[in-house]
Amino acid sequence: MWSGPRTVSTALMRAWENRPDTAVADEPLYAFYLARTGIDHPGRAEVLRSQDSDWRVVLDRLTRGPVPEGKTVFYAKHMTHHLLPEVDRRVLAPLRHAHLIRDPAALLASYAKVRSAPVLADLGITDVAVVGLGTRLGGGWLARGPAGPQPGPRERPARTPRPTSRGRRRGARAARRMRRK
Repeated sequence: MWSGPRTVSTALMRAWENRPDTAVADEPLYAFYLARTGIDHPGRAEVLRSQDSDWRVVLDRLTRGPVPEGKTVFYAKHMTHHLLPEVDRRVLAPLRHAHLIRDPAALLASYAKVRSAPVLADLGITDVAVVGLGTRLGGGWLARGPAGPQPGPRERPARTPRPTSRGRRRGARAARRMRRK
């Protein structure tokens, strides 16, 4: 599951965690992200102590290793901004991917409670697009980037559908509400 912060992704992960057949990995690339960027997040030292900071080892465990504890389902909650450019996206191809996207107005309101001056990069919204919106994840090619493969002649992305009139109206109303606040 790919998401940004404040998208209720932890609640969804907890639901999967309660299934008897499912093993869960909570932000397995977090230590890699912290070590590589040097960002000072809360609990940084504990995360770096408890997780592997080599993305190759982490993704190898997720894609090739056995599912932990003899379970049959492996659910991993990822933050899109943890997938830095040097991570080879081809390694992710065998996995099934889903994206959890929250209404931007609700996302901003929630994030403002924990960060006084968020910037777009903090929200993971642009990273969701890089990770896979408009691409076929796990089925041939992944988001193009420095480490990602280029699509072959028969592997072009499907056109992204245009929003409906109703969707455009909803987006415009949300934008007006945000400007008023």
